[in-house]
Amino acid sequence: MVASGSTGDAVRAVQEEFQFRNLSGDPGQGLAVDGVFGPKTRAAVRAFQQALGITVDGIVGPVTWRALVSGMLSL
Repeated sequence: MVASGSTGDAVRAVQEEFQFRNLSGDPGQGLAVDGVFGPKTRAAVRAFQQALGITVDGIVGPVTWRALVSGMLSL
């Protein structure tokens, strides 16, 4: 589980999943892959959770992670 304040490879993996879903065609528009779970990562997680209709807590637990890696939604 990763949440605000988390750092490291697990956060990087979450950020890479969001970058993969960046459909703008401009990597600069997506979430930075820096391994730091800050406000932008939290906002992206919350928006993703809301779009899927799952609990919006800004925390990447098992349900949110499975949804991310399964490609359930492109942002």
